[in-house]
Amino acid sequence: MAMRIPDKIDIENFTIENNILKGINVEFNENICFGEAILNCLDSNPHHVAQIEADTDNKTTFAEMKDRSVRCALWMREYGVKPGDIVIVCSDNHLNTYIPVLATFYVGAILNGWDHNILLTTARYFIKFFEPKLIFVCESAAQTLYEAKRLENVNTEIIVFGKYSNLKSLDDILQVESEEKIRMFHPLQLANLDETAIILLTSGSTGAPKAVEHSYKNFPKLIQTFYIHPLKGISLCMASVYWLTGVMHLFVSTFTYGTRIIFSNPDMDERCKVIQKYKIERIFLSPVSINYFCKGDLFKNYDLQSLELIVTGGVRVSPQLLEEFKRKVPNALTIMNYGLTETGRMVTSQTETTKNIGSVGVVASNTQIKIIDIDNGNCLGVNQEGEICVKQPTLMVGYYKNPKETKKMIDEDGWLHTGDKGYFDENGEITITDRMKDVIKYRNYQISPGELEEVLLSHPAVIEVAVVPIPHEIDNERPIAFVKAQTDISENELVTMTLVLGENNKLSGGVKFLKELPLTPSGKIDRRLLKEMAKAL
Repeated sequence: MAMRIPDKIDIENFTIENNILKGINVEFNENICFGEAILNCLDSNPHHVAQIEADTDNKTTFAEMKDRSVRCALWMREYGVKPGDIVIVCSDNHLNTYIPVLATFYVGAILNGWDHNILLTTARYFIKFFEPKLIFVCESAAQTLYEAKRLENVNTEIIVFGKYSNLKSLDDILQVESEEKIRMFHPLQLANLDETAIILLTSGSTGAPKAVEHSYKNFPKLIQTFYIHPLKGISLCMASVYWLTGVMHLFVSTFTYGTRIIFSNPDMDERCKVIQKYKIERIFLSPVSINYFCKGDLFKNYDLQSLELIVTGGVRVSPQLLEEFKRKVPNALTIMNYGLTETGRMVTSQTETTKNIGSVGVVASNTQIKIIDIDNGNCLGVNQEGEICVKQPTLMVGYYKNPKETKKMIDEDGWLHTGDKGYFDENGEITITDRMKDVIKYRNYQISPGELEEVLLSHPAVIEVAVVPIPHEIDNERPIAFVKAQTDISENELVTMTLVLGENNKLSGGVKFLKELPLTPSGKIDRRLLKEMAKAL
């Protein structure tokens, strides 16, 4: 059965009933054999160029993707990989990353992505927790995972993208199958589509990451509705398969016959050179990247007119910053959206008709949203701030090996409690104000880190900022800002700026300047680590 991804999902025709926002209903292709859908797509246009590596200009066609991924799947079958087995891919972006990803779905196993900069302590914990059947790893992380396997005495096979010591390489396992076996290959037809297809790690920005399970029944549906405007055409792929966006980019681009330009260099000038060279049409940019674009001379130095669609999200973006960015790329549609690993897709999205640029847009398709009173759980109305709760038919199966946390996250009525504070306005557009866990308790006041960060980011020298609590003997907590600046700026100047929010909301904990703010593997600011740093001051 073919998988169809719409060119656009018109989500503006949502309704509001009893203060519950209800998105339009999009019909899904039910009971898809996902592995078969992938192969059907690859067979439909063998000569299509699916990906180009920016550093080398090397290309991969659909025919090559099929040949290599099927070879890998045949080897997996011989090795005994079956439904329920976990296959790890721990690698940066390169032309061969897709091979074990597709092969895992052909054999009906479970895909789990790890950050290729993983530390030994984390690797030891993960390898014992997940007990993977196979690990595919890039050369730079091979020693770490080999050592983790040895120390934890876990029976797992490690395959290297490249070469490392006496470990098997990906090239080795791709050589073993005959052309006849490749032609005769058929992906596994799962008897039970409730089997887990993928485990995704949450960002871990406020605590340890959790392992989110999504099923074979729902995973194709997540791909079909991940964006209201899919990242098709010529798109820039920066995220690895450790990220939900990286996995989705691979499949959305494939099923829409797009071409992914694979590039991993975080340098903004180098990124702009790639956009200019390959005439990138669609791109996902983090809020930090948007800030760099606005406060540098990138738009003056490079021709970025090919950009048609720019999607951002992940953390709150200041409306002033987004407005400035839109002015600098008037030919592109720039939209912000909101989603969670637990939902596996967007919960809300801005559209061409969004009225409040500071919002994250309106409710997505096949989604219901309500705002509840944090104290009593009652459903709230227009412009009343509370916790954002979400209901979708494609929510996660749960947290892997963690039914207690699953029960805390999804209530008996099927509502997922996001832990995010926000409200909807008279147009049904939703604004996120803060993470509930991040609110700072100063004396008898609750201070929003997001509001302080928005004020500080309005300073032309501030590139990145995170406000966290610092313990105080009398005041309980005070807000302190960790700041990355591109030019010299005084602490007093930034503290004074925050007085616009009132004396009780100012930056009473001061400012700490850093060359770089610590990031989680998914690229978000590591607030948990910053809180520990604040305690140590």
